[in-house]
Amino acid sequence: MLWDCKYHLVFTTKYRQRAIYGELRQKKGGGEKALIDTKDNIDKVFFQVIHDHIAGDPMDGAIKWTNLSYKQISEKMTEKGVEVGAKVAKKL
Repeated sequence: MLWDCKYHLVFTTKYRQRAIYGELRQKKGGGEKALIDTKDNIDKVFFQVIHDHIAGDPMDGAIKWTNLSYKQISEKMTEKGVEVGAKVAKKL
């Protein structure tokens, strides 16, 4: 009986493996674009949602916060027609 092997195995150390396969890895920036970059009016709807729920430091106008959770923000954005999850709301 004749055995036909269709695989070729190469065992290397972890340092040598980087030299062999380094150029085959994906380049940075590849893959799908983030939802924040692809949705048209996501910023506008986000600011509409949090407009009534914003407070800030009276001494420094650049410091602002909201009393809504990420989940509440995502639910209110979904009601306005932009479906996002809590993870995307956190990035906004």
